[in-house]
Amino acid sequence: MEDTGTFSGSSREFVKGDRILFSGAHRELQIFNAPVMSSLGMIVKLGAEFDWINSIDASLLHLGLVAMNGILPAELKLGDRVCVFGLGIIGLLTALLYQEAGASVLGMDTVENRAVHARNAGLHNALAAGNEEQVKKVIDFFGKEPDITVDASGRSEGIINAILCCGENGQVLLLGSPRTDYTCNITDIFNRLHMKMITLTGAFNGRYPFHKKEGSRESIERNLASFAALIKKGVIEPSRIISHVLKPEAAMEAYDGLFNHPDT
Repeated sequence: MEDTGTFSGSSREFVKGDRILFSGAHRELQIFNAPVMSSLGMIVKLGAEFDWINSIDASLLHLGLVAMNGILPAELKLGDRVCVFGLGIIGLLTALLYQEAGASVLGMDTVENRAVHARNAGLHNALAAGNEEQVKKVIDFFGKEPDITVDASGRSEGIINAILCCGENGQVLLLGSPRTDYTCNITDIFNRLHMKMITLTGAFNGRYPFHKKEGSRESIERNLASFAALIKKGVIEPSRIISHVLKPEAAMEAYDGLFNHPDT
């Protein structure tokens, strides 16, 4: 942290040398005013209560906050079957959270290596299949349509598959931000939502306030503590999840890998 004096953030003073968790935009330079009390542009001091975690493992904390948006809005019931589409880092963490919550969970991706990595990271069930095969694979795995489906890919194909395999009175959560053009007969999708009485829930990262507010017990503060506790307990094992550690100047290499080489 640069020596810019002290300023207040999250009710604490920041000084040079502090470890901070910052969720800024994807850009070379960041401008922010503290305190920022939302998950978008959040800046939090990792104080003495986080001395047990090293900085590389702590990098998972914000991604964990994002993943929690894929489970906290879900109307999860005992015995529910859950399928998470997209096993990038957010999808993997989301699937592990559902697994910890006691659901029967399947992770689905189009890339075999991501399914293998998910299983190595502790997810009991993960499969890879082409987009046109995924719905059948999911239903065959559970023996029926799942109760909850989550799209963590941000790809319209994944969202459609999440809707097409979700069961009656089920719930579909859109965790990934849709970002590509896609053409299909949307009437078939709307009809399934209508006839199966499926709830479609947006799970964007700005869903919860930083501090607890009246009427809701959810907050970024609470979720950060909850996810950190899962790491400390060994439910989430960063060493089994983090595949690469790159310096900031290699950021474009990371983007190229994510977009063009998802298998590695």
